[in-house]
Amino acid sequence: MSLDCFYSFHGLNYKSGYHTTCPTNTDELHKFDGSLPSEFWNSQGFRDFRLKLWNNQWPRGCHLCKECERDGLKSMRDDLREFIYPEYFNTETGEMDFEGLYQLEVRFNNSCNMACLHCDTVYSSLWESRLKKYVPTEEDHDYNLFQLTKTRHKAASDKPGRLSVDLEETKAIFEDMNKNFPNLTRYDCSGGEPLKQKQFLYSLELLAKHPNASNMDILMYTNFNADFNVDDLYELFKPFRRIKLSISIDAGKNIYAYFRDGSWDKLEANIKRIRELDKVNRKIQMKGILTYSIFQLMDIEDVYRSICSLEIDFLDAAPVQTPQYINPSLIMKLYPDQMREDFKSTREFIESFSDNSKRYESIINSFNELEQYTLNTWMEDHWLPSFFKYRSKIDKLWNKNFNNHFTNYMINDRKLVRCA
Repeated sequence: MSLDCFYSFHGLNYKSGYHTTCPTNTDELHKFDGSLPSEFWNSQGFRDFRLKLWNNQWPRGCHLCKECERDGLKSMRDDLREFIYPEYFNTETGEMDFEGLYQLEVRFNNSCNMACLHCDTVYSSLWESRLKKYVPTEEDHDYNLFQLTKTRHKAASDKPGRLSVDLEETKAIFEDMNKNFPNLTRYDCSGGEPLKQKQFLYSLELLAKHPNASNMDILMYTNFNADFNVDDLYELFKPFRRIKLSISIDAGKNIYAYFRDGSWDKLEANIKRIRELDKVNRKIQMKGILTYSIFQLMDIEDVYRSICSLEIDFLDAAPVQTPQYINPSLIMKLYPDQMREDFKSTREFIESFSDNSKRYESIINSFNELEQYTLNTWMEDHWLPSFFKYRSKIDKLWNKNFNNHFTNYMINDRKLVRCA
C-alpha cells in the first residue's frame, strides 16, 4: 500500500534554493542550479522520494503532513487524491513520465510587502531588510527565537536557503513547460508576494501559450494587498480556465496592521474590485486563509467577524506549528477559562448568519478545527517565556505596540493581562 499524494507524484516545486514537490515538503530533492524542469524531473532525489511513498514510507521532509494526520487534522496529502495517475509512474525506478507532471509551483523570490509575525527572512524581503543589520543575541539563542537567529528552515549550523529566479530564467522555465509537459493543468505561485514580482506577471504571459492553457487552473497564494492594478491582473487571467486565489488574511481588522503590516481597507477594496470584474465570467474563486497563532487567539472573535465581512467563497484555517513559541495552544496555559468563553461567543456569532451555503460551512468547519486544535494540543511550558521575549523583541524591532491593537489583552509590566 502506498502513501497516496498528488503533489509528490505529480508536482514540482521551486523552493528556497532547491526543488521539491510541494510547499510543505522540506526534502531537498534537487539543488537549484539553473537546470530546466525537463533535466531534473527524474533526478535521483525525485526518484528515491517517490519510491519511498510508493512503498508506504514517510520521507523525512513530509513530517508536517504526518503530524497533521497524527493530530486528526486535514493534511495536504488529503488534496486531489482522485487525480493520481500511476500509469505514468515506473514503480521499479521511481521515474515519472513527462506526461505525469500536472502541477508546477514557483516561488520566484522572497520579495514581499509584509513582515508577518509567523514568517521570516526566507519568505519575506521586508523581514530581511528589517533584520539586515540585526545581530542575533545570546538571548535570542537561549530562547530559541528561530526567526531572529535565521535558523528556522535549516539546521542551526547552516545558512537558510534563498531562491531568486530572474526574468531570463523565468522565460526558460516556462518555455520548457510549454514544450515538454503537455498535461500541466495547475500553475501555483506563492512568495514572498507574487503581485510584487514582475516574474509572476511575465510567467502568465508565457504560460498563455501553453497548448493546455484553456484547461489550466492558475492558483496564487497572495496577501492581495500589494501595489498592483486589479484590472490589469484580470486581463492576464483571461486565457486560463479557472483562477483560484488563496488570500492570506491571517488577522482581523483590529490586529491586521500589527500582525501583518498592510491595510485592511486595501484588502477589502481589491477583493471587491475583482468580484466586479468577474461578475460575468465567474472564473475566479477566492479562498481566505487564516493561519492562526497565539496572536489570533487573543482576538479570535474580531478575526472571524472581519473575515466574514469579506466577499470570499471559502475559508481554510491552519495552525502555526512552527515557530513553536507562537503556537495557538499556548494561550490555554495562561487563560483557559476565558478562551473557552471567547470560543463560545465566536461560535454564536458565526452561527447567527448560518445560511447553509458552502461558504458558511467552510467558516464553521475552520472554526471547529481551530477550537479542537487549541484545546487538544499540548506544548511544553518553556515556549511561553520564548513567546513573551519574541513579542517584546518584535515590538522594538518593528516599531509596534501590542497594546494599540488588542482589545482583550494588554502587556503590563512585561506580563500578558486579560482586560475583558
